[in-house]
Amino acid sequence: MKRSNCEKYGSNAKYHHYLSDAHMLCAYSEVDCNECRGCQRQDPDNRMIGYRIWCGTERDAVVGDFIRRHQKDIALTFESASKENADVVSLKFNIEMEVKFIRNGSGKNDVPMQYTAARFHIPLMTSYVDEMDVCDMIAQLTEKIEHYRRLNFDWNIFQINYLRLCWGSYRSPKECSFIRTPKWLALKRAVVNVQCFDDVRNSFQYSVLAGMNLFSSAHHKLRAAQYVPLMGMLNMNGIQTPVDISSIDKFEKQNPKISVNVLGVDDDRDIISIRTSKFCSQRKHHVNLLMLIDQNKFHYVSVQSLSRLVNSRIKYNGKKYLCHYCLHPFNRQDYPDV
Repeated sequence: MKRSNCEKYGSNAKYHHYLSDAHMLCAYSEVDCNECRGCQRQDPDNRMIGYRIWCGTERDAVVGDFIRRHQKDIALTFESASKENADVVSLKFNIEMEVKFIRNGSGKNDVPMQYTAARFHIPLMTSYVDEMDVCDMIAQLTEKIEHYRRLNFDWNIFQINYLRLCWGSYRSPKECSFIRTPKWLALKRAVVNVQCFDDVRNSFQYSVLAGMNLFSSAHHKLRAAQYVPLMGMLNMNGIQTPVDISSIDKFEKQNPKISVNVLGVDDDRDIISIRTSKFCSQRKHHVNLLMLIDQNKFHYVSVQSLSRLVNSRIKYNGKKYLCHYCLHPFNRQDYPDV
């Protein structure tokens, strides 16, 4: 288990953060520490600057109560981090909560109680926001946790392990360019990369339409010409192309039947969530896009199968149904929004 030291913004106390792939724990420490090098990435334009963790106990099983108890400290941390990094052009904040769940034994063969943990994220916010909306934070986290519980109806909240607020500099790629699907990704047969060589600025629109499954033939989905007559289905008024992630909120507002998630690929080829829509289970069409990045260039492709896309981290060989919110795999499609 790897340990790293980071400064705690907002007071003189310090923390030790214990990190692992499966779980994250946090313990108080009075030991002074400098800014953690583990929080710094090599790319000066895209790096984590710092984070702050609030730990829960067995008494913390209600999201709203837990956040309200730390509300002033969270707001102070947000304000302090914003001021400390005022020179950062694009400062992004991310909120993560880990919740521990419990499942009672069945009573057969003396099956003991079981525990599991899941992490829930709130999409990035920028330092241009004057203050943190705690009510919205509570609403979003509560919705995601309840969605998880609906999919796992026999699991109940045992405690909130922690709430983490991260901040870092981020520069979104600005130049849009057609990027061919990497071979390792193409072998998954999970995405459609619309061949828009001459109209690459509209790769977002083409990929959204491809995700709406308007054509039964996979071959037709690759041809940009097939989508040109359908572009009028999308309301792009006031949205500049190529479409940046920050503009997708406006797109969803103008297209009330469509919700859009954006995924990315990290350095280890793991699929990660970049943007999670608030309307995944509420709209007629939900589309998942994968953003391919090559240096400062980006390109959208349409995800046709989440199961095949993330199968590298799923040991089960059969088909899996993934939650659009957290990318957690399930064996059964019991709910329409899985």
